[in-house]
Amino acid sequence: MNTNYNGEMHVHPDLPEWSEALKQMEDSQRFHKDLKLMRNLSGWQEFFEHEKSPLWCATFARFVIGEPWPPGEPAIARDASSACNYARFTLEDRWPTGEAAIAGDGYQSYYYALYVIKGPWGPGETVIAKSADYSYCYALYVIKGPWELGEKAILQDGHCRQQYMDAFCLRLCADGQRFVKRSP
Repeated sequence: MNTNYNGEMHVHPDLPEWSEALKQMEDSQRFHKDLKLMRNLSGWQEFFEHEKSPLWCATFARFVIGEPWPPGEPAIARDASSACNYARFTLEDRWPTGEAAIAGDGYQSYYYALYVIKGPWGPGETVIAKSADYSYCYALYVIKGPWELGEKAILQDGHCRQQYMDAFCLRLCADGQRFVKRSP
């Protein structure tokens, strides 16, 4: 689906007939909660405009057709979770089109860095650093060492602070505002 200069929606010409697609979705047994809702849609245009379309499109690509699905990508790219899962499980690679949505969500940024990028991912670090839990996990599993950007949030959470200090042999400075290596 694309939008022309007048803002009108046009459905992609390579899409199967709506009734055929509904049958495929039903057969996949992945849409059981939403099939009744989908049956009330008039066709692809309503499908793509629905608030659940990012999830539906990512699920259709992964479990129904088993491959990337370009007509659904604009919808998938609107949602961090759908974009991250589409990149990991369907594309099995980075997906620059969905990275803007992913970079706006701390958990999905951490997940994308860990499972898709398989290393540090700068665009998501600012939002990851807002959460003690995601900062600690990012440091431990992605950076594999202390991560200064996330330490402000980690300092605010007693449980994460202690885990972080134990994982990287750190202690708090006398002012309690930063970490330093423990002496042997």
